[in-house]
Amino acid sequence: MNKGFTLVEILVAVMITAILITMAVPIYDKTIEKSRISEARVVMKQLLEAKLRMLDAADKETYSPSYFGFENLEFALPCVSSTSSNGHKVTCSTKAFKFVLNPSGTIYGSTDKVTNAVCAVRLGGDNKGTTFLFLGELETGADNDKFLCNKGTNSSDTCEAYGLTSTGSAWCS
Repeated sequence: MNKGFTLVEILVAVMITAILITMAVPIYDKTIEKSRISEARVVMKQLLEAKLRMLDAADKETYSPSYFGFENLEFALPCVSSTSSNGHKVTCSTKAFKFVLNPSGTIYGSTDKVTNAVCAVRLGGDNKGTTFLFLGELETGADNDKFLCNKGTNSSDTCEAYGLTSTGSAWCS
């Protein structure tokens, strides 16, 4: 009597494995993307708190790049690259996101300015170019959202992948 598996049994096992992998990879990618935005939310919250503390210490009501930049915040963010304005770092790019201290634009359906908020742009992957705005305790639009998403030029489900609705303008420039 021969011991071992027949060719048909091996092929069935390979086919079952292939089917399971093709179902698992998209779910895994979506989970990884959600964890990236969760991490970005934490960073944006810390950046906003540090930015507002600096504004308070400088006795200023509205942020301007001439006041301070990333290098002055109590929160250190490891930048892969950055851009400066008025001698201060106003953008800081990490592997997955570009964080911006001076967002511009408005919140959809509101005249509120977003100058004192912080924003981030997704740098890679399928959702590249998607922007996020974190308002913290700042005054917001009618629905009082604190974390907003704008899909940019991406497909309509980009923000939905993060559990958010696309709104507003592209705040990060």
